[in-house]
Amino acid sequence: MCRKIFALVLLLVAFGASAAPSAREVMRKAAATLSGASGVTVRYSISSSDGGRFSGTAIVKGRAFYLDQGRYKTWYDGKSMTTLDTSDNTATLSNPTAAEVDQMCPTGYISSWASGYTVALAKRQPASGHCVILTARNSGAAAKKAILTVGANFQPQKLVVSLRNGITATVVISSLRTGGASAANNFRFPSNKYRKVKVTDLR
Repeated sequence: MCRKIFALVLLLVAFGASAAPSAREVMRKAAATLSGASGVTVRYSISSSDGGRFSGTAIVKGRAFYLDQGRYKTWYDGKSMTTLDTSDNTATLSNPTAAEVDQMCPTGYISSWASGYTVALAKRQPASGHCVILTARNSGAAAKKAILTVGANFQPQKLVVSLRNGITATVVISSLRTGGASAANNFRFPSNKYRKVKVTDLR
């Protein structure tokens, strides 16, 4: 009887181990929650160790996004980025690097993990969901490490990013829903709406 019980325990342990997703699988599924055909709308807050704190809404589709952070609004169509400062009606137009895009968009590191980071499951896992540690392959990367927590449905909940300059930024996602990206215009600066804005082209 003891042998049968021991064999059953071994079987359950083996099944549990095989059923647990790998870090790469967790990241793939987390990224998939952000890749719907109609995009996703994300509400988030960001706090940093240097005292910075703000919240906003992001509409994301693939690598394109629109950010509304109150005073600042940003449009990125996959190539060009326009950031509007509504306090003085000025805007800057640029062609950012992939690293700069990741730093601007609250879900950037999740979408681009495969190209720039190695991943491993954290030793301590939440009771419900998963926690993954991302480590930059390039020692000169702006973000050295990130810790991503996702729910049982693999939707991102929290991202803690350790920057090379010593600052730590924490992104908390309060809601994530499918939809919002109804047209490409979501990600291009609507110059006809902001005719009085002074635009500085840095490209």
